[in-house]
Amino acid sequence: MKTIELMSLNLKNFQGIKSFNFTPNGVDVDIFGDNGTGKTTVANAFHWLLFGKNSEWQTDFSIKPIGVTGVQTVVEGVLITNDKKISLKKTYYEKWVKRRGQTEKEFSGNTTEYEVDGVPKKKKDYDLIISSL
Repeated sequence: MKTIELMSLNLKNFQGIKSFNFTPNGVDVDIFGDNGTGKTTVANAFHWLLFGKNSEWQTDFSIKPIGVTGVQTVVEGVLITNDKKISLKKTYYEKWVKRRGQTEKEFSGNTTEYEVDGVPKKKKDYDLIISSL
């Protein structure tokens, strides 16, 4: 039977969390807190890192902090699966371009970058690695 242990999960500018480092070191943990303190946000970040969805399995949800522009949203996780350590990272950010003849940059969309063990990956390759876990 395959096992997956979460060693660490680090969030930066994910939904309402500016910075959060969670280090369960592979043991079972429970997260407790009052409403609105970020419990679901931590679950959303972990699900987004692995599947691109939130904890309710929706793909159409906002990961960026509300009212903030120009920041990178980063989720990093370290897992151990069957004694093999793997580091995953997703970075989501706005793309701003300055068109020829323009004086100001304009928003041209968002992009997501993927890394496995510090090596950049294309989305399809990242997804293949996740599915192999």
